[in-house]
Amino acid sequence: MLGSGRRIERGVAITCLAACLAACGEAGTTAPTGDGGSSPGDDIPAPAGDVPEVPAGPRTVTIEIRGIAYRVPGGGDLVTIGLGEKVRWVNLDGTIHTATSTSVPPGGKGFSSGPMSQGADFTFTPRVAGIWEYSCQHYPDRMADARIRVVE
Repeated sequence: MLGSGRRIERGVAITCLAACLAACGEAGTTAPTGDGGSSPGDDIPAPAGDVPEVPAGPRTVTIEIRGIAYRVPGGGDLVTIGLGEKVRWVNLDGTIHTATSTSVPPGGKGFSSGPMSQGADFTFTPRVAGIWEYSCQHYPDRMADARIRVVE
């Protein structure tokens, strides 16, 4: 019986919130359940600004630096992206690494993350199509021959 008082308080709070939002012109939302119906409480209006809208943008491919190696999504040492998309490196190792271009296509510009400690990241956005090769300045023997292919 002790719990019923809390349900009444919650119901009053929900009713007040719904009235406030209705007065401000906010529309409520309902979430469907697996059977196509609504669950109790689904008619509770969502507070304004509850979920920020994220503008759609170019795709970013993330390369993890882990185990003194570049870990490319899908394996291998080649990342293929479209023009205007981005490559992001995240250092998950306990040692400093870099992502530094060693070869740049005609019209392209080189890049260097500089020293990245654990948890640091670096993002590069190529402006021309072609192939960039890159390596780690701290471990060039173990972290070399990695490539980014940019297609139009």
